[in-house]
Amino acid sequence: MAKSRCIITTAFGDRTKQLKGFVENIRRFSDLPIWVYADRDYDFVPTVTVEGRWKHHPRYGQRNGDYWQAAGVLGCGYDEVLYLDDDMRIVSADFVQGFELARIFGVCLPLNPRRFIGVDGKIGQDSAGYPEHLSKATAYNCGTMFVGNSHRASKSYLMQWMGALEHEPTRGPMAAFIAAQRTQFAPYVLQDEWCVCGRHAKIEDPIILHCGHEPCMARYKKEFC
Repeated sequence: MAKSRCIITTAFGDRTKQLKGFVENIRRFSDLPIWVYADRDYDFVPTVTVEGRWKHHPRYGQRNGDYWQAAGVLGCGYDEVLYLDDDMRIVSADFVQGFELARIFGVCLPLNPRRFIGVDGKIGQDSAGYPEHLSKATAYNCGTMFVGNSHRASKSYLMQWMGALEHEPTRGPMAAFIAAQRTQFAPYVLQDEWCVCGRHAKIEDPIILHCGHEPCMARYKKEFC
């Protein structure tokens, strides 16, 4: 019997343009249900309207996006879930393999192009809390995430992800790392092709592109975006 699957994203602030492109892109590759967790309703895509936290903070959208990434996966009611940022674009039918990997491994995340927690932690706001003695720990890229909700480790991992953000808001890669540290469960690492960013310009066969990154859009627009 097939597992139930869906694709979710988050949208805090007016993301109409991004979401329309998001939905259009997914429908080229899949008829899976799409759900958006957002602070407003959108009439062209099923929306779960939630109250945004951290109002008036400059990273209101990013903080809530990171939090509801985990909360949405847990609360959506589907067995296998693909989370994508709303500026990600699927470009290969092979993306469905991620669901199978999630069923086996629980949580699957790509590598962050910055590679290390210590590097990602030096960037911008919400970078507090990065452990200097673990600065060379692997950093995940949170723009693509597959989760098997029936896996024994998934729920506790995502609960710790949410807890880290509630206690001291931080960047998504750090929340992912803290959750792994607390649960002693490490998500399965996907290769760069699963979340191609501007630094990955030499990749010839991408699966999912981060078209919100201008260098990525410039490199792949003619062929994919």
